[in-house]
Amino acid sequence: MKLHLIDVLILLAYLVTMIVIGFWMRKKAGQNKDSYLMGGKSLPWLMAVSRNDFNVGNPTERIIIGATRNWSRNVILWNIAADPQNKLHADNGGCAGCQGAITIDGDKVNRNLAYYTIGHVSKFVPANSVRVESSLPDGLSDVAFNTPEGKTVLVVANKGKSAQTFKIAYKNKTVTAQLSAASVATYVW
Repeated sequence: MKLHLIDVLILLAYLVTMIVIGFWMRKKAGQNKDSYLMGGKSLPWLMAVSRNDFNVGNPTERIIIGATRNWSRNVILWNIAADPQNKLHADNGGCAGCQGAITIDGDKVNRNLAYYTIGHVSKFVPANSVRVESSLPDGLSDVAFNTPEGKTVLVVANKGKSAQTFKIAYKNKTVTAQLSAASVATYVW
């Protein structure tokens, strides 16, 4: 493969930009653990849970679909468990401002949005599934997998405020489906 001058210039511009950002952020990252891991907690898109409403489409799109559409082979949540103030039950790392998948309050355990997000997908997409290409319908996000059992799994998220109608096409067959607002659906065939 031969690189043209424009390719080399783009790569050099990218590298110089990353080096400049690295030097610029070096001082801030060295302040403490939160600054290093979370950019001083100024990166709200890293949050796994919407605390304003129970819109399962939001974290599914950001965490599950976003990571795997970009060819990540795993998905990681910052916290598994937190107390009612979203504080960690361990003091050795993690996202101090993220809600856990579960909240532990004495003997009481509450399942949070991240619990249902991961639970929904892990029920249908087992280990060793392989991400396959899928098209993105307007207003929705999706990701598709082939499972070790030979099934195809399509996860579709609607983080919007209204229902969306879309089509699933596979091997000359088409199905029309509708997905309610703030919801996720999984199709298996």
